[in-house]
Amino acid sequence: MIEPHSASSAELLRQNKQSIEKIWTARVWADSSAPDATTAPILQQSLGNFVDHLSAVLARKDPSIAAKEAAHLTHQQDKERAAQQGYHLAALLKEFSVLREVVVEVLLSTGQLSHEDRTLLDQAIDAAITAAAKEFVLAQNAEMNNALSSAESSNVALTHFAAVAAHDLKSPLATIIGFVDSLQDEEFQEKLGPEGGQMLSRVSAAAHRMNTLIDTMLEYARLGSSERVFESIPVDQLAKAAVENLHDQIEATEARITIEPLPVLLCDAPLVTQLFQNLIANALKFRSPKPPDIRISANFTGRNWEFIVKDNGIGFDPAKKEEIFDLYKKLHAPSEYQGSGIGLATCKRIVELHHGKIRADSTPGMGSTFTFTLGG
Repeated sequence: MIEPHSASSAELLRQNKQSIEKIWTARVWADSSAPDATTAPILQQSLGNFVDHLSAVLARKDPSIAAKEAAHLTHQQDKERAAQQGYHLAALLKEFSVLREVVVEVLLSTGQLSHEDRTLLDQAIDAAITAAAKEFVLAQNAEMNNALSSAESSNVALTHFAAVAAHDLKSPLATIIGFVDSLQDEEFQEKLGPEGGQMLSRVSAAAHRMNTLIDTMLEYARLGSSERVFESIPVDQLAKAAVENLHDQIEATEARITIEPLPVLLCDAPLVTQLFQNLIANALKFRSPKPPDIRISANFTGRNWEFIVKDNGIGFDPAKKEEIFDLYKKLHAPSEYQGSGIGLATCKRIVELHHGKIRADSTPGMGSTFTFTLGG
């Protein structure tokens, strides 16, 4: 029940504090974004303190205290609210909007809201909104930075683990390969017989495949383990370097490579060269009976550059366009196409290190198109 009174606005706020809190709570809780049970006590404490603050502002008729006291009042409450799961800045701003409505309604109903008092109230609430929003955003940024720091530390640890594990596996595997290769000498082949020799050949092939997998694991782990040097460079130079690295394969398959004009871009040159090399090698491997025809181009979307690597190979099932970028994922049996299954995963990782995205499109029998961005 709101008490009519001839007292000052400051006194009326103090006298009707419970009514204000009740009306405000009902309106905030009625909203679909109403706070949960964990956040509610924080809101009640913040509201009670803030109504007292508004009374003090009106009593002293001094708007200069608003910003300083508002910052003090909102500091801890808004840090705590920022930490609540699912609690957003929009909800915080709605709380102050509702509070302004309720306070003005209460004072208008008593006939004690002068133009001067209304101005002081608006200044105090505006100062509180500014302070609260700033504190809220700072708290949420701190939470985000902590999460990113934790994720980065975890990623470094995992990268280090992968490198150490791969390195430690190399030594015993080298011993196995050495003994297996020795057993394939003629003097041992006679003792093993045809069946034993065949089994030994299978062991040797498996050991060499494992060695290749470990090498690729090390290569993949090292992608994000060192500081990268980004420089402004013509991207067509990097595409040409990739073609040169694959010279023998390109000649052997009679492939035709077309590199259209590409932009100058800020990037890590060795990584982007590796990116083009992997995509070209992928096109050479999964070629159709016709000689490979690979075209590299770029298109400016208005926001960033998209790079396109298009081929006329065997293509793939469009339903697999996401999983082909998975580590060690192969769409074909090892007997059909040899490889480690890390080439396209490496492409994706390189693009991600440049804060870009990569996608693949294909129609079986009609080739594949890989499109990626570098830098967003």
